Amino acid sequence: MQTAGDKTRNFIRMQSGLFIHPVTFIDLEQMQGGSAGIVRSCITLTCRLVCPERIRPGRVLLIAAVTLLAVCLAATGVQASTGESPAVPGSAGETVQGTAAGEAVVVDALPDLRVWTYTSPSGVVTRTFTILNSVRNSGTGSAGAFYANFYISHDTTITTTDTYIGTRHYSGLAPGAAGENLNTPVSIPFSVPGGTYYLGMIIDPYESIEETDETNNVACNLNAVTINNPDLHPHTFSTPGGAVSRTFTIQSSVENIGTGDAGEFYAGFYISPDTTFSTADTRIGSRYYSGLAPGVAGPNIHTTVTVPSSVPAGTYYTGMIIDPNGHVTETSEGNNIAYNPVAISIADPDLVTYSFSPPSGPVNRTFTIYNSVRNQGTGDAGAFSVGFYLSPDTTITTADPRIGSRHYSGLGAGVAGPNLHTSVTVPSSVPTGTYYVGMIIDPDNAVVEGNENNNVKTDLEPVTIGPPVPNITGITPARGIRGKTIAVTDLAGSDFRATNTIGLKRAGWPDIPMTDVVITPTKISGKFVIPATAHAGLRNVVVTNSGGESGILANGFRVLFQTPVITGVSPNTSNDGTTVSPLKIRGRKFRAGAEVILVRSGETPVPVTITNVTPHKITGTVTLPAGMATGWWKVKVKQQNCVQVVKVNAFKVT
Repeated sequence: MQTAGDKTRNFIRMQSGLFIHPVTFIDLEQMQGGSAGIVRSCITLTCRLVCPERIRPGRVLLIAAVTLLAVCLAATGVQASTGESPAVPGSAGETVQGTAAGEAVVVDALPDLRVWTYTSPSGVVTRTFTILNSVRNSGTGSAGAFYANFYISHDTTITTTDTYIGTRHYSGLAPGAAGENLNTPVSIPFSVPGGTYYLGMIIDPYESIEETDETNNVACNLNAVTINNPDLHPHTFSTPGGAVSRTFTIQSSVENIGTGDAGEFYAGFYISPDTTFSTADTRIGSRYYSGLAPGVAGPNIHTTVTVPSSVPAGTYYTGMIIDPNGHVTETSEGNNIAYNPVAISIADPDLVTYSFSPPSGPVNRTFTIYNSVRNQGTGDAGAFSVGFYLSPDTTITTADPRIGSRHYSGLGAGVAGPNLHTSVTVPSSVPTGTYYVGMIIDPDNAVVEGNENNNVKTDLEPVTIGPPVPNITGITPARGIRGKTIAVTDLAGSDFRATNTIGLKRAGWPDIPMTDVVITPTKISGKFVIPATAHAGLRNVVVTNSGGESGILANGFRVLFQTPVITGVSPNTSNDGTTVSPLKIRGRKFRAGAEVILVRSGETPVPVTITNVTPHKITGTVTLPAGMATGWWKVKVKQQNCVQVVKVNAFKVT
């Protein structure tokens, strides 16, 4: 049977969606009439509410106080004068998790992270230091993983919009537990200028942990820190004076005379028509510094600089500007420039042809050009090259086919290079015809010259270029027996012409020409008739064009002696562990230097010691090892430049 408390509890549950512990209704059942008693009981109910898990304690009590008062008044027949009840979680169709009637509802406990220890430095600090810190969980629930971040701020109100300087990670904290008291290293970015700041810590800055109290997650040291600025100043600066080429070196170093660290920066080197230097002057080089501590100077080193070609020859001053981009905030920005009061004179070289003598008339596709270059300017020239070209007209440009080049490591003012013969080769892509040979000095524009219009020279007597030189890549077959006719099925390559001649050549011996020749641009076939008296050994395969130029496949073909023939072996049987002497191999076409071995599949070959060789007989001695496999063995005869011959079942071991 339901009591009055049960009825009231069910009514409240239906009206408000709130679950109330059954113990609460002891007060309801004992309530006396009168609004004061009702209100007191409603307050008791409110304090004993069990909230849905997703509604945070403290937030629901404010809502429930008003809602439950109206519900209680309705349950007892008292009119509420407060108007409509505020919306509460669970109303308007929202599902609220609860328990069966008469059972207590269990709510997940929440953590409460707060600063446990926090000790940061004060006064003057460097940009890298440590902060002693720890965090405690004062709540009743466990906290998962979170971070504690450290910040630097212009004031004592620390927020995540302040400059981040470091972090500490916590894998979690149990209720009542505190993290270990540790020193966390932090680093103030160089983007933060010198000045007075405050240091602080924010627990769980990314709000990954739901807590009962979010207002105790920040700590701040009310004692400010001071960050000093650096002061970068030229330490050394030495440049050449007088006449220089467009590439030279500057010796320099920078010193930090301030009391603060300097982050990375550059020192820029400039050239100016006067001694007033600014970043608007022409930059000719730079040197990088990763940073400088107070009172420290960088090493004194030489930096190579180059005056661009856009700067005309003339008189200039050289200077250095430290941190020209203003990356480093300094106590003084007015001492970052150094310059050499002694001017430099930039004198340009002028490269011209000193000698140029190519051949004329009919030439092979590979020939030599006699040439040299002179620097008639007043400045030294650095490394450059000379290109040689072939043109159908007398106007030589870099668009013409380049047939060769010569390299110069440099030329001093007034100096000429030595006269040399430079070998050049006309590519096979250039067809047969009449052309002009020309020379272009510094075609890659590596040298800035006072005059760029006198670098081309053309020989007005043309040359006649013949057909391309044949290129041989292989031949099949690549060997043949003397006294035989060898059918060549594929002499492979490129740039073959119908007028080519083909042969096998060896110094001191007659050539062996190819007959029945069939030629395509990439393949030649035909026959070699190898004389019976031809020298055995390697020969060059040579394809010659109509201009007399040849493509050569060195040692591409081997002439072999005629293959020997074995007609018999005597004796042809013996026991293992014995020595057979003499062992005679009969046949024909044997030659001095022949080798004989007994072979059998899967067994170690047994050599025969040769004592005499005639064209029809080989005599020797063989020792048969003990345990040698019994049965028939083959006899193999090998001769240099010859196909080896094997006689099966020639010798039997018993």
